[in-house]
Amino acid sequence: MTSLNEMETAALRIIAGNYPEFEAEISRVFESCVVTKRENTGGGFFTTLALGSQAVTPIGLRSPMGDAWFSIKGMRYGICCLVFLTDGYPTLLEGYAVGSDNTSAIDFVTVAFKTRSGPPTGEGDEFDAAS
Repeated sequence: MTSLNEMETAALRIIAGNYPEFEAEISRVFESCVVTKRENTGGGFFTTLALGSQAVTPIGLRSPMGDAWFSIKGMRYGICCLVFLTDGYPTLLEGYAVGSDNTSAIDFVTVAFKTRSGPPTGEGDEFDAAS
């Protein structure tokens, strides 16, 4: 099991913030998560989650929870992230390509990203050549 990477942590933080009346409780659960598996699907990614050693109360909301929007270096349209719950606990973080971008060559653990307040416009890569 490994720790969440920077983008996974950002996605979970944004998603928790989308539920302001439950944000503190959701954040505690998300902060207890560890990664058991990562998969680049070619159309985004799946991060399989498990609870760490910290005991937390399950989240009493419907699954999936979302949305967290990102511009990704090398992608025209970026991704949107959702977290799926099983019995109130996060088990899967999905990042799906918003457009037709093929993500096979992207390393989502180290890729440069920017958070967004909504879907990308598709106007092109928002990263300049120097970044």
